[in-house]
Amino acid sequence: MTAPKTNPKQKPLFNIKAIRFTFVFCLLFIALAIPLSYVIIPKYAHHKYANLLTATEYAQRKQAHAYIIKSVKKSPSSLSTFPLSKLTDSQFLELYAALNTAYLWDPDTLPPNIYLRWLRIQLKSSEPNSQIFALELISQSDNANNFNQLLPDILTLVASNDVNTQYATLMTLSRFYTQTSELSARSIENAVAKLTQSPHLQTARHAWITLALLPQLNANAEYLLDDHPTINTHSDPHVIEAAIWAISQSGSNLDQLLEYAYTPETQIHTIFPLNKFLYKPQALNLLTVIASTPNLQITPKNQVAVWRAVLSLPKPDFMNNPSTLYALANAEHAQDPGNNQLLQPLTAAATYKAGIAVTRSRPFSDPFGALIRLATVEGQTHPYMIWTVTENTPPLLQVITQRYNASPTPAAFLPALTSDTPPQHALASHIASQTLTDKQIALLISKLKQNSSPHAPQAIALLHAFTGLAPSDLINQYIQNDDNYTLSKTAEIARWLQTPNAPLSTDPNFLLLSNHYPRSTILALLLHAPKHFKQIALDYLLLNPQTTNADLLELLDSYRFYYILYDNLPSSAPPLWLWADPQLQNLQLDTLHSWYLLSRHKITDKTAPSNDS
Repeated sequence: MTAPKTNPKQKPLFNIKAIRFTFVFCLLFIALAIPLSYVIIPKYAHHKYANLLTATEYAQRKQAHAYIIKSVKKSPSSLSTFPLSKLTDSQFLELYAALNTAYLWDPDTLPPNIYLRWLRIQLKSSEPNSQIFALELISQSDNANNFNQLLPDILTLVASNDVNTQYATLMTLSRFYTQTSELSARSIENAVAKLTQSPHLQTARHAWITLALLPQLNANAEYLLDDHPTINTHSDPHVIEAAIWAISQSGSNLDQLLEYAYTPETQIHTIFPLNKFLYKPQALNLLTVIASTPNLQITPKNQVAVWRAVLSLPKPDFMNNPSTLYALANAEHAQDPGNNQLLQPLTAAATYKAGIAVTRSRPFSDPFGALIRLATVEGQTHPYMIWTVTENTPPLLQVITQRYNASPTPAAFLPALTSDTPPQHALASHIASQTLTDKQIALLISKLKQNSSPHAPQAIALLHAFTGLAPSDLINQYIQNDDNYTLSKTAEIARWLQTPNAPLSTDPNFLLLSNHYPRSTILALLLHAPKHFKQIALDYLLLNPQTTNADLLELLDSYRFYYILYDNLPSSAPPLWLWADPQLQNLQLDTLHSWYLLSRHKITDKTAPSNDS
């Protein structure tokens, strides 16, 4: 019997072994490709372009720059993973240029060591503009750590032949003086002493002033004045003036000061400094002799010397001791000068010093009559008299009178608050907040609400900024006033000052730089603000290179913004004599500038209001 036939074994449709092999191969490929693409290739690229940074050909270095730009865009800290220490200075600057062009050079995000190297290269540059730019950046950053690391490089610029670099170096050294070690402070002191001999007049003048201020901040710097640099009496008068004032700040230098005082060419510069030595008979007698020059002998040549001597002498006591020689000298110049232009400043100064007007009364329509009344009022040591004002009294005089009035009246502030002059609004609001009771402030606000002046709402907003006594719904109404930009912003800042968590739609710093908002108003508001904003105002007033002393004097003296500024400075601030001659005021302002620069980082901590946030 024949067996049945069986079908041959059929081939499988899929080759399982091949599929398995392919699958395993793919898994292995993927397993290798992932680290290859995410680790090995990037590391290779990083290594490749890191080496190209120091390539001989610029085209290759440019490829490296492009790669670094892509890397930094993803992560700013990645810049520190490249071997930048191997770059020459020129190669480093090429990379800086590439990053800066790509808007990726930001000191706030750059690794500190990289930014420090760039600053160091700029300081070592042969281009004065690069050196000055670096010094400005160091100062603006307020980073004492950066300054201390760069101090050796900064000190080399003291010997620069460029006058602007020397001045910028002095400013930078002054700014960080109190934030350095004792050893670094000594290096700065010696550098400042060298700069007093600079051929650049502005640098030499400010170096002398700084030299005198350093011992006030560091007792170990007393040696600077006792062993002071040589005063070149053939130098510019502005430098001699500062130098003589500087050496007067040491109590051991009176004899040398008197030598300059008895030398005709330098006597004028010694009169104000001698005010420091009134307890010494030699100084008091010399000032009295100068001040006793009769009115008939006053000439353009000796007028300023007599003027300063009158202000430098002690305050005369005409009630209890009228026969002292300096009281008699004061009385000589307090007489009515008539229309004599040489004598009028002396009369005003003598009246201010005595606090008593002996001239015949003149109407306030006569500018000199108003000036003498102002001198009499400001000559008071404290408010102990009741002063009356009339509707004919100039608005500014009415406001100043209330500061010295034993019984200030709210109505006296209305003319200044409703005037067309923003500095008067600020001053009146400031003095009202200091002299009036809460009840009187509320009454003043009530009167302003009824006043038809277009400036009355602005005055209410300012009073609220300093006192918080205006109705909150009224302030909110002012904030929403789209037709009056100044009022809206003032009211908003006023609310913020009284309620620190209240929102601000505009950065106050922007208003300070704006031409559409009164600068005196925003300065007054910022001086009453938390310390960061207070510092912005003080920097603008005392460190702004665009503001000249003449500009500052107009605000502080003519508009009496002096009271707002000095009420927000420590008592250790150098004085500004409002009744002195312009040249002496200029010296005092330069001293104030230098003092603020040296003391800046401490000042706002001491003067910050309690609502600091």
